[in-house]
Amino acid sequence: MVYTKDGAIIVAVLGGKLWHSYCKSINMPELENNEKFRTNELRLQNREEFRAITRPIMKTKTSKEWLVLFHAEGIPCAVVNNIKQACEMEQIKERNMLCKAGEYTLAGNPMKMSGYSDSINKKPVPKVGEHTEKIRREFSI
Repeated sequence: MVYTKDGAIIVAVLGGKLWHSYCKSINMPELENNEKFRTNELRLQNREEFRAITRPIMKTKTSKEWLVLFHAEGIPCAVVNNIKQACEMEQIKERNMLCKAGEYTLAGNPMKMSGYSDSINKKPVPKVGEHTEKIRREFSI
């Protein structure tokens, strides 16, 4: 994950072709032939130095600007959403991944099965002690 001017993105640069495209995209062609970063293994071994060079560059553009550049070069990348952004995603809403239980919003069931209706509205959360007597009877307490 790398931080941009307005958020964070994830970028996957593994092979030689992607490395070339990445160096071109960040306007650092001299990195491509730097012996410390020539292979993915070397980039991992020298990651602190690599990060010291690339992190300031990544902060110069917004996440959207980087995504446009990287996608144009075929570099796998995506925005890293915060919780608020993730909860507002259309996919989350469509899959009923947020449910209402009374006044509370809870995570929905991630397991979806055909023929099973997964309602967005659940029963209200029980009040403290609401089921105490039932549980005591059930366990003979």
